[in-house]
Amino acid sequence: MRLSSCRSGCDDQTAKKLMTYFGHFGSGDHACTLGQLEARIAMLVEQLGTQGCRGKALGTPGEEAELQQKVEENEHLRLELQMVETERVRLSLLEEKLVDVLQLLQRLRDLNISKRALGKILLNTLDACKDPTHEGISGPSAILDALHQALAGCELLRRELSAPASTAPALTNPLLISC
Repeated sequence: MRLSSCRSGCDDQTAKKLMTYFGHFGSGDHACTLGQLEARIAMLVEQLGTQGCRGKALGTPGEEAELQQKVEENEHLRLELQMVETERVRLSLLEEKLVDVLQLLQRLRDLNISKRALGKILLNTLDACKDPTHEGISGPSAILDALHQALAGCELLRRELSAPASTAPALTNPLLISC
């Protein structure tokens, strides 16, 4: 049985229970009682109209507690998903910075930069990031940013960019490179 006041039939179970309860009346009384019952239920549904038909409107305390627990669990999972997504974005940005630094290192190595010069750039960057007067945020991201700037500012790379590829002189003594 579906009551006219509820589109989804959420009152079916309640109506059946009430019909069973009032089922012991005679057939004449039964029709009258069912009409009154439907009118009363329609009135109650209208009063609860702000809540809409949400399944069992009058659930047991155990069902309500279970529903509340599921709502809290859902909220917890949503927050956890948001934290995981934030961490994924952070790691993705860190990966991009690392790839950029590695590409610069490879370009410098292809230009025959000495190991000593690369080591000096790296150690100077690490010392600058460790210095308490160093502005910015400490951590892997800040170190990668500083290293990227130091590598990109290397004189050898600036010379490579300013000279055409065909006329770039071959450097035979990498110790003369100032970075």
